Amino acid sequence: MKRNTKEAILLAALHLFADKGYDGVSVRDIAEAVGIRQSSLYKHYESKQDIFDHILIQMEVQYQQMTQEVRAPQGDMAAVASAYERITTEELKAIARGMFFYWTESDYASQFRKMLMIEQYKSEAKSRLYHEYLTEGPLKYMTELFRLLIERECFIQEDEAFLALEFYSPIFFLMNKYDSGAKRDVLITQLDQHIEHFADHYRKD
Repeated sequence: MKRNTKEAILLAALHLFADKGYDGVSVRDIAEAVGIRQSSLYKHYESKQDIFDHILIQMEVQYQQMTQEVRAPQGDMAAVASAYERITTEELKAIARGMFFYWTESDYASQFRKMLMIEQYKSEAKSRLYHEYLTEGPLKYMTELFRLLIERECFIQEDEAFLALEFYSPIFFLMNKYDSGAKRDVLITQLDQHIEHFADHYRKD
């Protein structure tokens, strides 16, 4: 099968950014990692920033594909809340596992996450991306979701921002444990236990 050079450049750059940081990588480094000349790389992308911008575009595409594959509810927040109102705990555990595997085991997503963890301390713009994808963004989304679920009387009366933090923080922690080499099966057991405990404690029958 013929290699897609444009995609190969993005993946090679992402690996290098995750390892050395954005500023520590040159266009020449990326070209060498792909096995092409620097002049050939410029036929596909104008600059290192252009490569980074296309990494973001590809990340959005892959993330949307992932949410569909794990059968996460889609649509506006009202539609998503309506779907989560009917979802079982087992279905929620399956979605959580799928997203966990995506962020820790998908080559593209895991390298993207590691890159942002490095870059958040070096660049204000990339720090915003880190928070958009991994901290404030998920928390904002979940806060609104729990607000709607509380309104629908699916969850007990509780501060929606607290529920979002209570739900997401252990998942974020387990992703970092995965990076440190913790056993996969142990982490998944802990993830399942967290989902079960959260649902039992906050969700109405």
